[in-house]
Amino acid sequence: MLIDFEMYLVISLNNMKTKTNSITTLGLTGSEWITRLEKKYKLSDYAKQVLNSPSFKLTKKSYDIVIFTIKDIGDKLYYTTKEIEDYAFSKGYERLPVDAACVIREKFTDKDIEKLGLWYIVTMHESIEAYGGPHFLRADRDGGGGWLRTPWAYPGSFWYDFGAFAWSLPQGTKSLKLSTKALGTLDLSKISVEIKIGKDTFTGNLKRR
Repeated sequence: MLIDFEMYLVISLNNMKTKTNSITTLGLTGSEWITRLEKKYKLSDYAKQVLNSPSFKLTKKSYDIVIFTIKDIGDKLYYTTKEIEDYAFSKGYERLPVDAACVIREKFTDKDIEKLGLWYIVTMHESIEAYGGPHFLRADRDGGGGWLRTPWAYPGSFWYDFGAFAWSLPQGTKSLKLSTKALGTLDLSKISVEIKIGKDTFTGNLKRR
């Protein structure tokens, strides 16, 4: 006899070449972030201007982030901001909010960044003007300690293989709800599925809830 039940698709991200993690923004203002981060890290004047900018928007939300390097893009010596952004969009990644860069600075210690083989992690949020030019926020581990700095965000700015770029996985890519009719005795563990998001392929299995 056919019965109705819901099947949930659990997608594994383990087959991704890039590194994934989860963060939650805290709903803090830029000035609150300055006070909080300065207890442990150094902030450049440019970073403080970005955090105090009217364009700084606070959020309070969880994100599944993906961190990739230019080696994930190709074998060129360097890539421009536009090329990196085009690559991220082709993968279906989304921009993180600017305050996510503060969470990343707080979450990833200098030792964490070093273990990843990196010198920095830049969050490619919507750029914010500081001292007459567009900037991103970047967690650095050089310069005598941990920093929050602001690299240029011009489309033609060059990026070499010293750091990585943080983006958000599309909301809802971890799970997809499906409704169907199937036999109650169906062994869902034997059903494999495949979903493509941009150029990435995610595989997983079904389970009943």
